[in-house]
Amino acid sequence: MNKDIDISVVIPTYNAEKSIYLLLKSLFRELTLLKLSFEIIIVDDNSSDDTINEIKKFNNNSETGHITVIKSSSNYGQITSTLLGVFKTMGKKILTIDDDLQHDPTEIKKLYKHMIKNDLDSVVACWEADETLVRNFSSTLFNFFSNLVQLKSPRYRNTAFRLMDSRLKQNFLDSFLDKNWIDIRSISKANDQVYVVHNPPFHRTHTSFAKRVKIALKFFLIDTYFFEILIIILTLLNYKSAVILLVLLQLLKRINKKRTLVLRKKLLHS
Repeated sequence: MNKDIDISVVIPTYNAEKSIYLLLKSLFRELTLLKLSFEIIIVDDNSSDDTINEIKKFNNNSETGHITVIKSSSNYGQITSTLLGVFKTMGKKILTIDDDLQHDPTEIKKLYKHMIKNDLDSVVACWEADETLVRNFSSTLFNFFSNLVQLKSPRYRNTAFRLMDSRLKQNFLDSFLDKNWIDIRSISKANDQVYVVHNPPFHRTHTSFAKRVKIALKFFLIDTYFFEILIIILTLLNYKSAVILLVLLQLLKRINKKRTLVLRKKLLHS
């Protein structure tokens, strides 16, 4: 940790040529208004558009050394990019934020002040359901079951707009290195949520319903015991084939977790 840096901002980005310049401009303005010393770490997940050039353009115009760019050689996904960025942070606080302006930088002050005032080690932003009926329903359903399998409050809404104390950094990396979903409550006892403004994605469509389903299934299948519990219930109901499914599921989970862990460790230390 560098005691001269108040906050490290981690931005996982992919094909954000339309929004990244505006995001950086807004971040610089808001963090300067808060009188915080800062660094910005951008992890580009092998973008195929002009994202990198837009970052360079901003750097040239701002004449600042606050920005570090990590360019991935392949498309590893948001979780891996977030872990790579957090690994490189040096600040006393760590903020993760999306690249498409859905997470409004003007709301950072709410998270920061709420954390300081209440002596918390993490704060996660949340917002009212603001999409289509189907998307809102699916999101609510996922939140309910993801909280249920973790024995957490069903009212909690997990998002990627989060602020945490750097004391959680190593635990964050250790805990989520083989995971498909980041829920900071598993490592943070002093955690709270703050309602913020949530914008539509800037010059980008929402994540497709099919991709959301895929993310949800990976989480339930790999990161939780949801399906194991279901199979055990079926076994107790004398569905003998469920035992075979349980064994296959455990094997699949072990292979996936090992592969993910090896890949991310290699990326972190490359």
